[in-house]
Amino acid sequence: TTAILMGSNVRPSFYTRLNGAIQIDPIYLWSSVEEKNSISKAEDFRSEFGADLQFWFLARLAKADGERLAPFYSLDDDSVRPVEDLRIPLIRLLFHELSHATDFMPRDQIRNLDANLSVYDAIDSIRDSWLSNSLIAASPLSSDTLNGIAQVRYRGEEATVQQQATTAEDMGEFMEADGAIQFYSYTSQYEDLAQLVEGVMMGYHYGSITNAGFTQKPADLDNYSCDDLIVSWGQRNRLADPLVNVRARTAAELVVNLTPEMLSFLDNDAGSVE
Repeated sequence: TTAILMGSNVRPSFYTRLNGAIQIDPIYLWSSVEEKNSISKAEDFRSEFGADLQFWFLARLAKADGERLAPFYSLDDDSVRPVEDLRIPLIRLLFHELSHATDFMPRDQIRNLDANLSVYDAIDSIRDSWLSNSLIAASPLSSDTLNGIAQVRYRGEEATVQQQATTAEDMGEFMEADGAIQFYSYTSQYEDLAQLVEGVMMGYHYGSITNAGFTQKPADLDNYSCDDLIVSWGQRNRLADPLVNVRARTAAELVVNLTPEMLSFLDNDAGSVE
C-alpha cells in the first residue's frame, strides 16, 4: 500500500493497483456533526446496476446472537458517533482492502522488485504470483450463472432475458451449491479472495458471523418495509458452510500469517451454519 486517501466524495472505498493506494469512503470515519456534514450523500454509483433483476442480495456481519456487530448511524440526522462505534466497521474495511493489496503484491515478492518500475508496472510484473491466482487454482468457484449475474449487479452489464427471469430462490440454490461467502465474490477472483479473508479475520477477532440471503424485490420500491422482504434463501454464519470454510482457509493461508489459534478457529470454532 503506497497511500491511504480520504475524500468527501469517495464512494465506494477501493484499492487500486494503478498506484497501490486505498481510497476510503468517509462514511467510515466521521464522529462529529461537522465531519458528517462534509461528506457527500450521493449514492454508490453501482446502486442502480441490475435494476431489471428480480431479487436483492442482503448480507451483514452480526454477533453470534444475531444482534448488529456495530450500531447503525445515519448521515441524515444530527447524531454524533463515538470513536469506539466506528472502529469495527473501519477495521472490517481495512481487512478487505489490505487483502487486495497483499493479493497484488505478496510479501515475498517485494524484495525482488525493480525499483525503477512504477507501482503499476511493478505489480503487473508479478501478475503470475498474485495470490488470487492460487486460490482459484486450488479451489475455484463453479457457478457461471452467479458470475454472469454478478457482472450485471455490480459492474453494470446488461441483463439477458434469462437473467431477468432468475428468482431469489434460484439464486439461493446456486449459492448454496458453491463456495463464495458473498454474492459480491463473483465479480472477480480478487473480490472472492478479499471477501473470504475479511470473513475469517472478522470472525476470529470479533466473533462475527456472516449472514447472507436473497429476497425478491418488493412490488413498490418506493414504499415498503422490512416485513415486505421475504427471504427466499438465506444462511446464518455462512463461513461455517463446509464449501465456504475450506476455501476461506485457503484464502487466509495465502494472505495472513495464520497462528495456531486462527487455524483452530477455522477448524473447530467457526460454529455451524443455519
